[in-house]
Amino acid sequence: MSQQNALSLTAAASESTLIRVAAITGDGAILTYSSLPGNDPSAYGNVVAVWEDSVIPYSKPPLQKISINGNTPKGSLIVHNLMPDKSEYIFGYAVGPRVGDICAYAYIAPDKPEIDFSSTLKLTLITPDSIVLSYSLPPGCDPVQNSASVALWRGSIGLYTKPPLANQAITDDASTGDVVLDNLQIIYGTTYTAAILMTHNQTSMAAWVTFQIG
Repeated sequence: MSQQNALSLTAAASESTLIRVAAITGDGAILTYSSLPGNDPSAYGNVVAVWEDSVIPYSKPPLQKISINGNTPKGSLIVHNLMPDKSEYIFGYAVGPRVGDICAYAYIAPDKPEIDFSSTLKLTLITPDSIVLSYSLPPGCDPVQNSASVALWRGSIGLYTKPPLANQAITDDASTGDVVLDNLQIIYGTTYTAAILMTHNQTSMAAWVTFQIG
């Protein structure tokens, strides 16, 4: 990474994929989700996976795997065949068809408050030719096994169909860490968006941060 002086941001904003339990029914739950702008859940194979557990057991098949229908980033769905008054459940939102694509979850248990988690990406340092970002993924997620990476575009959003300016694979198998995008040419007054991809597939964007210099 360059040893040049760090630059100052004039603006920065983050967005993440969210899933929450809107209501609990007699035999299930109503979930709401909000993915990133431009996501097409049906076309990109987004699913919600359900386990009777307190954490996502990545090596264990889910009780249910529900496809997200529709082409809008936000929506809701109903999960049946549960016993929410007796058992705990975790609902993982995946930005692709695999369990490894899960980037957000919601957890419920009898007589306990709901817990939810969303993956995040934050800008920690920027120089004229590099940026350093910190990421947080669901506990237990292995970004190396999933071929996760961080990509960079010019503009105010991540692009699902246009190749990025740069893409750097995550090389640490921990669910939290830092990644460096190097050999860049950051232009003053230009808006950029960096996104974390859960897999090698460009449509698996979990979270992004948009920023501008000067």
